[in-house]
Amino acid sequence: MQALLDHGDLSQIRNRAIAAGLAIPPRDALFMGIDVAVRSMVYSQGAPADALTIEIDRLNTFVDPTSSDGYLLAIWLTNAADKLAATKPADAQFFRDMAATVAAIPPAPKASSANTSEVITGARAEAQNNQKVALAVQVLRGSMPGLSRRATNLMVSKRLHDTLHYIQLHILPLWNSAMGAATSDPAITAMIVGAQLRQLSDRSEALPAEFSFLSAGEPLRTMAQATSARLIGDADAAAAALAAKDTEALRGVLARVRDTVKTDMPLYAARMESYQEGLDLSDLVTNLTVMAEQASDAALKDNAGRLASTLAAITQDLNTIGPRHSQWQLLDVRLATIESLFGFLSLGPALYSTFNLEWDAVNNAIASLSPDLPADRFDRVKALRDQFLAACPVPVTAAPATTATAPFESFVSELRTVFYEVDWRLREICNQLREVTSQLAQL
Repeated sequence: MQALLDHGDLSQIRNRAIAAGLAIPPRDALFMGIDVAVRSMVYSQGAPADALTIEIDRLNTFVDPTSSDGYLLAIWLTNAADKLAATKPADAQFFRDMAATVAAIPPAPKASSANTSEVITGARAEAQNNQKVALAVQVLRGSMPGLSRRATNLMVSKRLHDTLHYIQLHILPLWNSAMGAATSDPAITAMIVGAQLRQLSDRSEALPAEFSFLSAGEPLRTMAQATSARLIGDADAAAAALAAKDTEALRGVLARVRDTVKTDMPLYAARMESYQEGLDLSDLVTNLTVMAEQASDAALKDNAGRLASTLAAITQDLNTIGPRHSQWQLLDVRLATIESLFGFLSLGPALYSTFNLEWDAVNNAIASLSPDLPADRFDRVKALRDQFLAACPVPVTAAPATTATAPFESFVSELRTVFYEVDWRLREICNQLREVTSQLAQL
């Protein structure tokens, strides 16, 4: 990803922030205005100074380089300035100046769709009197509708998968914790559950827009409509149960939403794999390359060549990140299994044995995926796992104490957060591919 500031500027920000006391937790005020899903991928829980360094570095690269709206570091720097304005005006001015510097960085041109319309226009004109270009155009015209459809389905599957992942990672855990405390503090429970339900309603009601690209008879649309209808219905049912103070009904809805996420997330991941396997971008790149090499028009040669390079890069990214995503999805399924088993460990030795086997499988999966984790993330995963093992020795030979619950949940949540980062990267690639293929389908 693109870095906004160089190492020297980041060192200045880091040193000034630590000296001004900004590294001391809580640092939530510094993240105001940054989406909670993004925040979870940026925030670090290491030692204060180290954590702040990690967060600044992530914000410096966790951007959409084609839009200044993606410059999260500018938001953080502005929040730092606001926090220090009353007590340390000189420091506040430094951070405000740095925020202005970041905000002024011009967006990079969009590599995905750059020159696509020019390629279409140029190819149509060139095909009139250039037989080799005309043949390439003819081949593309025959293949592009199907290719565009598969690219669109890949993107829609990814968006639906990511919505479920968001619900799994950011809504269900807090809702579940609140329900656990329902009898001891009903008022707090109602407030927390209400906030989670608003998020669930927002996400569920936004789902139809994600598959609006699909035709009425598309199987993926039918599947997506079913997922959407279940979630919207459950959000409404939960709201009614909350208003009626019906705790048992709320628990029932929570279980249903959890089942939808557990069942449908792998289905959309499988759809993604199927649509990706059906893509044949190499032929597309080949025919664009023919245009670049055989066209007499200089603009077409240049534009077709650059678009071929862009699509070759997309192909490489899909071939690299797609399999990783599949591995992470398989790990997530195993995580759901050990979550269920952990909840039933008190039932006896048969469950102990099954849990121990699943734990080994999860450990092996983490080991195989370790190159995909940034060093600090991998260290955190290992640290959280060690905390759980300290409270619940594995292999398990007896029901674990309640003290094992929190480190186990933290361990699982951290792994899912890393998976969400993989989701983010693959989603951008799918969006990029769909944009290019949808335009080229007009050729």
